[in-house]
Amino acid sequence: MGEYAWRLSFWDILRNLLLAARWTVVLSLIAFIGGATAALGYPVSAWLGISFRSVPYSRIQKMSGRPPCQPITMRPPADTRRKLS
Repeated sequence: MGEYAWRLSFWDILRNLLLAARWTVVLSLIAFIGGATAALGYPVSAWLGISFRSVPYSRIQKMSGRPPCQPITMRPPADTRRKLS
């Protein structure tokens, strides 16, 4: 092997695998908790009388009449700009 080749022992490999397993478990728990929170949101909102149907409609109202690639900016309407100048 070359002069700069790494020599990994069995314990180095085992340690790295255990460190990777720790992060795998942590990220899996985060995903599980996030999924459980989202899944419980629906029955809780139904119990409180909140409808999920309003969410897509508000997005449609916000984006209606805009091309898909046009950015949403906070510009005043055209008639306001004429009054200011």
